[in-house]
Formats: sequence, C-alpha cells, structure tokens
Amino acid sequence: MAATGFVTAAGVAVVICWLGIVLGPRFGFVDRPDGSLKPHDRPIAPLGGAGVFAGLHLGLGAAGVFDPGLFTATLLVWALGLVDDRFGLGPRVRLAGVGLAGMTLVAFSDVALFSVMGAFWIFVVLVVVNATNLFDGLDGLLGSVAATAMAGLWVLALLQTEMSAATFLAPIGAVLGFVGWNWPPARIFLGDNGAYVVGVSLVWLGLNTAPSGFDSLLATALIGVPLLDLAVTVVRRLLSGADLTSGGRDHFYDRLRGTGMMTAAVTRVMTAAQAVWIAVLVAVAEIGSVLAAVVTAGVLALLAVVLLARFPPGAPAG
Repeated sequence: MAATGFVTAAGVAVVICWLGIVLGPRFGFVDRPDGSLKPHDRPIAPLGGAGVFAGLHLGLGAAGVFDPGLFTATLLVWALGLVDDRFGLGPRVRLAGVGLAGMTLVAFSDVALFSVMGAFWIFVVLVVVNATNLFDGLDGLLGSVAATAMAGLWVLALLQTEMSAATFLAPIGAVLGFVGWNWPPARIFLGDNGAYVVGVSLVWLGLNTAPSGFDSLLATALIGVPLLDLAVTVVRRLLSGADLTSGGRDHFYDRLRGTGMMTAAVTRVMTAAQAVWIAVLVAVAEIGSVLAAVVTAGVLALLAVVLLARFPPGAPAG
C-alpha cells in the first residue's frame, strides 16, 4: 500500500504539473520575470502547487489514508496561495489564512486546540509556511530540501512511533513528482500556492510523528534548512532596518549564487546540508536523548544565525 501511495502521488503530480505548464500560459496565469526578485528568463506558470496538492491526497487515498484536517488545511492554503499568485494579497490576509489553516490542522489532530501544545503547533504552521515560501527561490530547491526533510521525519517516526509508511511516502512522491518539472531549468514553479501546501504538509508530518514534549521540538527542528534560512533572513533585516515583509536577495541560496555557483549546484548543496542536519540530530537523539538533540539543534541554529547573518547578500540568480 505504501508503494502504491508513492507511485500514485508522484504520477498524479507529474501529470497535473504538465497540465499546468500547458494551460497556465494560455490563461495568462504565469510568473513574469522582473530582472531582480524574479530573474527567470521567460514567463513560467506558478501552478506546481496543484500537482503537489492533488498528488498528496490522491496518493494518500490510494494507500488508504485520509486526514480531514490535512485535506482542509492544505485546500485552504492552496486556494489562498492561488489568489495571492494571481492577484496579490496583503501580509495580514496571508497571515490570517495560514493561521486558520493551522487551527484546522490542530483541531483534527490528537492535540487539544486550546492548549499550550495547540498554540505551539499553530505557531509552527505560521513559521514553517513562511519559511518554505521564502525558501522557494531557485529551481528545484524547495522541493528537493522538503522531500529530504520529509524523509527525515519518517526516520524519526520509525524510531518514535508506528506511523504508516504511506503517510510519508505519498507526500514525498507528490513533491518529487513536481521536482521533475522544476529541476533547472524549471518548466513550472510551485508558486505561493505550492509553497504553502508543502509547508503545511511538513508540519502535519511532524505533528503526527511527535505531537508533544521534546519530541515535538525535534520534529520541528528536522525541517531544518528552510527554518535556519528564515532565522538568518529575519536577523539580517532587523539589523539593517529593512522591511521584514519585503523581498530581497539575502537568503542562503542567494549568497551561494553570488559566489558564481550554478543553480543546480546550489540546490544539491542545500539538499546535502539538509541531509547532514537530519543525520546529526537523529544520531544525537539515538546515542544520547531527544533532549540532547533539541539542545544540539538550538546550538547549531544559533551558530548558523550568528555566522551566516554576517555574510553579504548574493547577486540575483541568473
């Protein structure tokens, strides 16, 4: 059943993304380059989220898994992202929509909505969704790193719980089905709609793997590189007095691109960094304790923020 879920999710994502590539330009639903924050060389449809959303739920369904909280929350953020991609939404509207999705996700989980852990997971949804959206800045990047993070959460689940493999393989398959079209040079983008779905899916996996205690902190920490990138970006903008809601070229991948590294190489480096991050934290959790792994994550994250925030922004990716 697990393999069926993976194959179905990947296959559906591939087909839906292909339809997005074909139909997006015909209906004018494209992301147009601007030479700065959008340096791609031609209009590209930001409809990859449709493939990830459809692949995720059809893959889970094929494996006999259905979570009404995940379905409702991802449907909400996918629709929110589509409107944002098409017409643009203000930060308060986006924040409210993502917050509502977080409440929905928690309401259908084993965590009480009006509790400390409920508030924690809603906050995690807000943070992770913003992190994945900001990290979606290079071809193949977010999909590759997110699939690696999902695999890391699967490893944690194998060690901590008895969750079905299909729960993890379907999301991984959906994301990888999209990555096949998004690998540089990309033919389709996730768009905000897809980045939001990926972010909610990551939190859902963490919430179901480790709903409370230090385990929940470790599950969140395993999302890794996108969260570190968000932290460094926020610190840099606070120190420079820049608007936190504005776009910029001050992310990890921008600085690597600024050294002359090609897009595909940056994606591979970031994915490898994600894999190493997961390996270190899981190893510490197994050799020592979950608490030791959480402390290790905090120390490494603090070092990353302090050191990387000092590096100058990179040049726009070309």
